[in-house]
Amino acid sequence: SRLAPGEFYGVTKHCSEQVLESYTAYFDLSLLRLFVPYGPGQRGRMIPNIAKAVREGRPVVLVNGGHPYVNPVFIDDVVAVMRQALRRPGTHVLNVAGPESISVREIATIAGTLVGREPVFEEGSEAPASDLLADITALRSRFAIPDLVGPVEGIRRLLEADDLHDRREAPPLLGRGEMCPARVS
Repeated sequence: SRLAPGEFYGVTKHCSEQVLESYTAYFDLSLLRLFVPYGPGQRGRMIPNIAKAVREGRPVVLVNGGHPYVNPVFIDDVVAVMRQALRRPGTHVLNVAGPESISVREIATIAGTLVGREPVFEEGSEAPASDLLADITALRSRFAIPDLVGPVEGIRRLLEADDLHDRREAPPLLGRGEMCPARVS
């Protein structure tokens, strides 16, 4: 499906697609539009930021009551699609998104349930917040995609991986004057 550019983000995506389409006569190409990818180890993006705020008891800011709605895609599903795209001949322009539409409020509520903490919400501005929802009908019909990871399972995996990361201990540092143990061969 064609992307309708209406703002800078959409325009840059549209221009990228135009450039790639000029090569389709010479190469097989798969142009994959990723919609809110997330997963373990990710930092500084929407879903891990919301989950971290809930875990730490900080407020989650809601714009227009909890918008935007998104259908985020778990990283394992992105990898599965990319592997298939590399092996599939032809040119494909596909949306790669998760199976469910979910709001910022719902993401926080899921994270809260999983960590055992009630999320704290703070009403933000009434600024325009466009939903970012993808139709994945073409993806499902062209690729053998098993059950996609839904938001509850994906957020659980993200939080679980972060728990493991946070519990890892750094190796003890040597004090002044101590020598590293010799390697035994």
